[in-house]
Amino acid sequence: MIKEREEKDLKELIDGFKAKNRNADEGLISKAFFFSKMAHEGQKRKGGEDFFIHPLEVAKMLSGPGADEETVCAALLHDVVEDTEVTLDKVREEFGEKIAFLVEALTKTSLDFESKEERRARYREQLKKAIEEDRRVLLIKLADRLHNIKTLHVFEEKKRLRIAKETLEFYVPLARKYGLENFAKQLEEKSKKYLNLKT
Repeated sequence: MIKEREEKDLKELIDGFKAKNRNADEGLISKAFFFSKMAHEGQKRKGGEDFFIHPLEVAKMLSGPGADEETVCAALLHDVVEDTEVTLDKVREEFGEKIAFLVEALTKTSLDFESKEERRARYREQLKKAIEEDRRVLLIKLADRLHNIKTLHVFEEKKRLRIAKETLEFYVPLARKYGLENFAKQLEEKSKKYLNLKT
């Protein structure tokens, strides 16, 4: 049953990607799929589902619009360094420098900060700097944020409101700045719903 679901998920991801990218490197995407799945084995999201569903959904969001293999692979791997025992060096060794750069850009550092707010502010600066170097960082981050917003109902109200507010104030303007209106609209609509604002 698990193997069937795995095969179905992988096929759906690759088919979505190949529809826009005929010369797709299926092997690389498959490798990232199984690498991420194994790294997140046993982890659960707040709502109780397998954690791997999150990077998989993020990758699926990006496979249709014509993102390249490296973007889809980095989407699958975007939480492995932050949330598992996998090191950035291991990602670099397995998937190369470009994918490692994307993963590193999306990884919140574990260094100590005075407050969570300082850590979040530092992460936003890290993202902005990385986006200037490679716009694919923004694509993955917006897809990541969109999937998180879609599943925000499982968190306590205080966290829901903080994430929705941060999305409106930081991620929606960032999406618009780079012409990613589809992401901006969806993020804005879902955030305003949590904040009880009119869309």
